[in-house]
Amino acid sequence: MAERTAVAERGSSDRTSHAIPRRGVMTGKLVWKLSLALTLSMSFVLSTFAFLSVQQHIELFLHDKARDGRLVGHAIAAAFAAESELHGEPAARRLLSEADARDPDVTMRWVEGMPERAETASLQGNQLTVLEGDSRGIELVVTYTPVRVQGRELGAIEI
Repeated sequence: MAERTAVAERGSSDRTSHAIPRRGVMTGKLVWKLSLALTLSMSFVLSTFAFLSVQQHIELFLHDKARDGRLVGHAIAAAFAAESELHGEPAARRLLSEADARDPDVTMRWVEGMPERAETASLQGNQLTVLEGDSRGIELVVTYTPVRVQGRELGAIEI
């Protein structure tokens, strides 16, 4: 009996003395590496998508602002031309300054002639749209709409 116990003890100790491959550690390292690679690649894809999406929305916003400026320019130029024909150019300039005073976010003024075309300008029909920076570093969309009275160009309205 004593032999059997010694063999049983030796057998059990032999089993524990041999290194059993620890598959859980190798698999765990592989899982961490794959998770890290997947997380980094997904982060790259999502941040690239976000950057491109923001750029597209900025471009659409500037296009929409330029369109709004052109529409307002057409309306104000038509009113300016009608007022100029009926009551003279000083009355038309007063009308423009009154329209400018109504909204502090939109600036309208009279300019003599159309400005030279800049690098950041786009010509839509007879209107000129320019991207300009102000003193605070904010990018502005400026639209110049020519005013014609009886076929003669008087100047332009800057919005």
